[in-house]
Amino acid sequence: MFRRLRLALLPACALCLLAGLTGQSIFAAGPSHSAAGSEPLAAGLRAETATPTPRQGGATVTPTPRLSEETVTPTPRLGEGTWTPTPRSGEESATPTSSAENGAGGSAASTTHFTVSVVAAGAGQALSSGLAHSNGHASFALSAASAAQTVTVPLDTYVFVHGSAGQRLVSVSPASGVLVQPLGRYHLPRDGIALLHAVGAGIATITLSGTGSQAAAASATALTATPRAALPSTATPGAAPRARGAGVASVAQDYGWYSSNWSGYAVPGYGESVPDGTYTDVTGNWIVPTLQSGCTSCGTDASTWIGIDGFDNSDLIQTGVDAEYDDYGDVSYTPWWEILPADETPFNDTVEGGDQMHAEIKELGSGEWNIELEDVTQGWTAEQEESYSGEQASAEWILEAPEECYSYNDCQVVPLAEYGETDFLSGTVNGSNPDLALDPDGGYMEQNDVQVSTPSEPDATYDGFAVEYGSTMPSPPSGNASPTASPTPSTPTDTPTATAIPATATPTPLPTTIPSTWSGCNEQFDVPASECQALAAFYAATDGPEWGDSNNWELDTDPCDWYGVECTGEHVSALSLSYNNLTGAIPPALGNLPDLTQLELSGNSIGGGLPAGLGNLTSATYLDLQSNDISGSMPLTLDNLTQLSSFYFDSASICEPANTAFEAWFSGIASKTSATLCPVETYGFYMPLLEH
Repeated sequence: MFRRLRLALLPACALCLLAGLTGQSIFAAGPSHSAAGSEPLAAGLRAETATPTPRQGGATVTPTPRLSEETVTPTPRLGEGTWTPTPRSGEESATPTSSAENGAGGSAASTTHFTVSVVAAGAGQALSSGLAHSNGHASFALSAASAAQTVTVPLDTYVFVHGSAGQRLVSVSPASGVLVQPLGRYHLPRDGIALLHAVGAGIATITLSGTGSQAAAASATALTATPRAALPSTATPGAAPRARGAGVASVAQDYGWYSSNWSGYAVPGYGESVPDGTYTDVTGNWIVPTLQSGCTSCGTDASTWIGIDGFDNSDLIQTGVDAEYDDYGDVSYTPWWEILPADETPFNDTVEGGDQMHAEIKELGSGEWNIELEDVTQGWTAEQEESYSGEQASAEWILEAPEECYSYNDCQVVPLAEYGETDFLSGTVNGSNPDLALDPDGGYMEQNDVQVSTPSEPDATYDGFAVEYGSTMPSPPSGNASPTASPTPSTPTDTPTATAIPATATPTPLPTTIPSTWSGCNEQFDVPASECQALAAFYAATDGPEWGDSNNWELDTDPCDWYGVECTGEHVSALSLSYNNLTGAIPPALGNLPDLTQLELSGNSIGGGLPAGLGNLTSATYLDLQSNDISGSMPLTLDNLTQLSSFYFDSASICEPANTAFEAWFSGIASKTSATLCPVETYGFYMPLLEH
């Protein structure tokens, strides 16, 4: 049995030693031009019945029930038996080599062999066309089209193996000396099955096995993408949303794609393309799935993340959270970042199931990128600046089954953990609304011909969605802004921030959670409904029924008459609830009070961290949060509060992030509590230890 051990950041020489021991490397940047396989839907196969919300100007699509998938067989854990896959009606095997067919019209057990010749530099042998680079390393993407030929690559090439939704890597022969599987956990490109490293000259045979389908095998050939119309290479404030279906041959009436390891949304969608360098910034806000502790037959891992690249190439820069079962059914959650071909690097912070995460990956210039991950619930923010030279040709919001390799020759894309359902609340790309559509952007996951992870239609603002374990299409998350005919892009900023919703003159409303019995905000008051709902969410999050004074709250009265609320004109301008027995945590939705100038919450028992949504209180001049249990780093979004003149908090538990722009903003506040800088994040990585 192998057990992972997290190690703290070591000096450079120690990193080199460990890299040598584990077969991994610390690397620089370089261009990339490879194309990974893709898996479009077969005609007539769709998710279970759901009635999605029609897009503005478009017709409603009613998905047809997926054939023979009333139930889903739970994913077996490693070494715990085999799948009982549901046949896909009418699909015969079309993989290069097959055996033991399941009968006419069903899936087939299939085996695919790849032959790879690794040559030393200067050997004089011609290299295969399609050789590319992945962040400075030579790379090659193997797909079904490569099975009938010998692929020749140079030493130190990283080989990305792609196959059908039912296949997994079975063996590499010889087991060492030519192609090896680097140890670690890898979040691979779409339809990636394995990552191999060419470490010695020679010839190696790669064998994939499992069930395959005609659609999967056919799709593993090179994708001919249609140029995407009406999508600028950089965001332009006020630009119209991109045209749907312009020159695009849709591969299905419902989802745009499906995959063996990804589910969620990606832009551009299946069959579309953009120029290299298009995507320079992606953000996302989501809820970490909660796994049920004690289950030893509920799969292995469910990773949620945002990233750039990987949809149709072998580049990928990403950050997210792993939700994982060990062999005993114990559950752990790990925040991480990753740039392929290296494995994930954990952040040294705590995450729990149900936490709300915010992330941003942004190009700083000259090949340098900032990776930022924030746990809004726990109140911490971690950042990492790295070099990256990928194509920048796609952006994603994904729930994934990663590849895990913690012992040599025992590596695979793991069975997806049974994660229930979770929400990707919102996201942006290049500072703009991504304008998601189920086709061509949405895709579900299949493992061994069983549909195991299914996203919803986009939400009302086309920037969020839900995703559910199994084959049932969930409903999209509610609480976001009402749909508009043309989503308005927000203005990109030069400084990377952890903002949950990009701050603009008119911030996009944050998701709200209010009591099910609440009815007051349904009335027609002078105060906008979004501000009423923000107050209601704050009441619910801080245990309003137990406040010392909650006069008129939760009644059908104007919010301006609620205890502690002051209004100017038709907007909430002050919230004063000091020494009022508030508990819980400040919800991000409090940022939906754009005209709030004063927030006084001192002398309570509020815990948690400061949410990034406070950065939307752009009219605030006075914040008093003293004598509470709030802790962690101030969110970088606070520097949007350019009118703030007074800021009081508990300096023993709240720290100032080490960010030059933020420090300049904080030093300009006239009256404030002195703050200490937050400690620098310590980063680590996993390596296997043998347990006797």
